[in-house]
Amino acid sequence: MHTLSLTNAGASSRRGFTLVELLVVVAVIALLMGLLLPALSKARESGRELKCAANIRNVGQGVTIYTSSSEFFPVSYVYPSSNTGMAWKVSDQQFDNPNPTTGYLHWSSALLEQDNGAVANEAFECPTVYNGGAPRTNPGAQQQYWEAWQTNDIGATRGSPAEPPLDRQAFRMAYTANAAIMPRNKLSNVGVQRTAQFVRPSWVRDQARTILATEFLELDSWQSISKDNKSKSHRPLFPFTSPSGASGNDIFNVPDTAGNDSSRWDYPRENQLKKLDQLGTGAIEDPDSELNAVGRHHAGKDNLGGSVNFLFIDGHVSKATVLQTVKDRLWGDKVYSITGSGTRLPPPAR
Repeated sequence: MHTLSLTNAGASSRRGFTLVELLVVVAVIALLMGLLLPALSKARESGRELKCAANIRNVGQGVTIYTSSSEFFPVSYVYPSSNTGMAWKVSDQQFDNPNPTTGYLHWSSALLEQDNGAVANEAFECPTVYNGGAPRTNPGAQQQYWEAWQTNDIGATRGSPAEPPLDRQAFRMAYTANAAIMPRNKLSNVGVQRTAQFVRPSWVRDQARTILATEFLELDSWQSISKDNKSKSHRPLFPFTSPSGASGNDIFNVPDTAGNDSSRWDYPRENQLKKLDQLGTGAIEDPDSELNAVGRHHAGKDNLGGSVNFLFIDGHVSKATVLQTVKDRLWGDKVYSITGSGTRLPPPAR
């Protein structure tokens, strides 16, 4: 009897969980997962944001190296002279490419080509956005660098890619320049009031408060920076508006009256900056303001959307909303990149 009693007691002590106990354990695990998963998701997103900021800072260091030897900021893009190589002619830099098969020579190529401290292709990507960045206008023969909606300058698509043209540009482009500092290529305009010009860093008075570059807006697999199914990832963003409403190429026709230096440009009004849900395909061509193509995909929101990283001329990176940069007048005090009078912006209204 004594032995049997001990055996029964041992069997009783080794009994399994009851159904109620199992349900309690499952509920506790589910609760913990519910608490931990959002935290892990936020941690991953924070890591992506940090990487994005580090990449654009790396790009800024590349620009500093470039300007120390060239004495000018790079032009955002030019039409090259041939299908390969880095050569280009000022006479070709008009409104339209005289030879569409040459593609674009983008400012990123100048940094990728540097012998001392070259910037890697990956530095132009941001892990927060779709595919790390926008495709080149002319991605060449490798299909992985295209988007499904995309057409290049000679009408080819991802299903039938063509090379040439092949842009000399980083494979994916998450960042865009301030066109008042790093101009478009309109250096030899014919029959217009003004032309683009190269900018010396020494011309900019407050480099710690002047934006050099920022992140593109990504919507609809990068159709937000497209026109007629062509990616415009080579474009800088012109941050200012003119009283006549000139935008795009029309900024070079803003009147240039000799001897009259009254301001021809100003910061956009708040109502010209649009909410994220008002934007989509072709935001880079928005007639109200090209700043509507600035990204909104990081934490820290206002009524227009999220925040984004801004690279300043002095090399520091700061996160803000596009509206904040306009209110604080961080895009500069002058249109340095365009010839003619009236390029200094008026003082802020009191």
